[in-house]
Amino acid sequence: MRQFFGCACILIVMLSFSFPSRQPAQAAPMVEYRDPAPSAKTVNPSTTIAIRLGPRLSKAAAATLDFQVFGSQSGLHQGKVVLAEDQRTIIFQPTTAFAFGETVRVSITSPTIAALDQQQWSFSIVERVVAQPKPSQQLRAEQASKPTSSAQPTGGMQMLRTVPFNIPPVTVTLAISNTPGYIFVSPFDWVSDVTPNRYLLMLDNAGAPIYHHGAGAGDFLLDFRKIAPNLLTYYDSSTLKYHVLNQHYQEVASYQAGNGYQIDYHELLLTPDNHAIFMIYANIPYDLSPYGGEQNAILTELVLQELDAAGNVVFQWRSSEHIPVGDSSHSLAGSAPVDYIHGNAIEVDTDGHWLISSRHTDEITKINRQTGAVIWRFGGEGNQFQFLDNSPRFFHQHDIRRLANGNIMLYNNWNSLPPSANAFSMAMEYKLDEINKTARLVKSFRTNPDRYGVAMGSAQRLDNGNTGVGWGSTSTLYTEFNALGQPVFELTTVEPIVSYRAKRYEWQGQPTWPPTLVAESHGNSTSLYYSWNGATEVADYQVYTGPTSASLSLQNTTPKTSFETSTSVVNNAHCFVQVRARNSQGTVLGLSAIAFLASDSCTPNRVYLPSISIQ
Repeated sequence: MRQFFGCACILIVMLSFSFPSRQPAQAAPMVEYRDPAPSAKTVNPSTTIAIRLGPRLSKAAAATLDFQVFGSQSGLHQGKVVLAEDQRTIIFQPTTAFAFGETVRVSITSPTIAALDQQQWSFSIVERVVAQPKPSQQLRAEQASKPTSSAQPTGGMQMLRTVPFNIPPVTVTLAISNTPGYIFVSPFDWVSDVTPNRYLLMLDNAGAPIYHHGAGAGDFLLDFRKIAPNLLTYYDSSTLKYHVLNQHYQEVASYQAGNGYQIDYHELLLTPDNHAIFMIYANIPYDLSPYGGEQNAILTELVLQELDAAGNVVFQWRSSEHIPVGDSSHSLAGSAPVDYIHGNAIEVDTDGHWLISSRHTDEITKINRQTGAVIWRFGGEGNQFQFLDNSPRFFHQHDIRRLANGNIMLYNNWNSLPPSANAFSMAMEYKLDEINKTARLVKSFRTNPDRYGVAMGSAQRLDNGNTGVGWGSTSTLYTEFNALGQPVFELTTVEPIVSYRAKRYEWQGQPTWPPTLVAESHGNSTSLYYSWNGATEVADYQVYTGPTSASLSLQNTTPKTSFETSTSVVNNAHCFVQVRARNSQGTVLGLSAIAFLASDSCTPNRVYLPSISIQ
């Protein structure tokens, strides 16, 4: 009996080790992500609180969570607990913002989710209000040197009657290739903040507009791109948002940052599950005295966010928590906000993690999308790669992209410190061995003579194997190279007009507004000019005229050969006119307004009165 009792005791002890009771401290490693991170500093007062596990959770399990969120000044915070659509990220949305300078303690209890039961951590709210950077200020910060000319742009597409007079002039200076698609640019005057030459432009291979949309005086429209098969996007400084348009140019979405931040204009990505990924430039108080700066300085850090389809912040990453300030190649001195990192591109890699281009650290950083941890750093002071075969490094680069062949490509502004008179820019394609940490330059794309874009710029691999380069802060907007690296297409404007990016996309647009018709009378005849802004499927225009607006008949059919089409009619019984746009199957797509022709034959009883000035 004693022997049996002893065995039973041993068995009980063994069972207790084999099937332990729930111990939250041991389950903590299952937590992949917390934001704000434990001990985080300078957190925005309007932050939400997020925690993510590896396994999926049910809504019923998430409903059992009890968040105790206590601010050292503001006290206990009420809020809403949300299970994000990934069924892994749990978000606490406080009803009221936290107080400046306070410490916030988070405690979670759960009777059903062991990994979350008794989770505790704290973080600190930024101590004071700090003015956030404006888009125009960021553009000026990129302007390390003035453009070669400060003259105001003159002219526009002067030969076109149906477009605004101040659209920046563009010229095709090389046209060996006829690659399908249109060039997307957002030209603006880099010198003046008030000139109205700021447009979204979609241009064909002849440099003629396909679509144009202008900004108000003092506003910027930037980063005009095709973001999905039937969607366009751009950033508008007047709304401080990214806007998304469908094929009818109707707004279907707009994006602003969460957690009290302001979205930046450098990047917006949409994922297949309708998540939005973008950048934020956030100014925070920071002691830069160890780096030769001021003790009470303002540091501009890079914040990355991902919003799910419901607008929840499901991922946030702050550069100040991962990239040392001392790794910056930018000056850390001065009283103005110090932009130590200056992110300018995000690329979702093939494994779901993110590639980040940071101009002021001269590096590409790969970060883990689930945890926020840095996977590797390529370039700059924190470089972890060996450059093979005398492969050159890059400096102050833009627009990192992963190519279908597994290589990465970027636009290398190649700014040097101090500035060099022989500086030039180019697109560069590297082959990376991410296991052994080696990099080899396999292709580069540059012109002869060289172009130098001191700021901005883009690089894009096209479906036909060509490579498109947007030169940023130069009057050469876009150059396309074939697979041999030879220029085959080029689009230019006049100084100081520039474009942040320039890319080519195929696009089909069907606007909801009607075609535009302009009539100019010349004695016995009237010239008609007509176009349809944004319409890509127009094959020809039918011109209808008549003595009344209710009795129009077909006069002629004119093929569309460029953005604007023209014809003329003799002024006899043609007092009213309308144009109808048709596609290649003869289907009428849109009708212009009916215009009245103010000719002598149409207004025989006109009376002319002298001009009278009324004081």
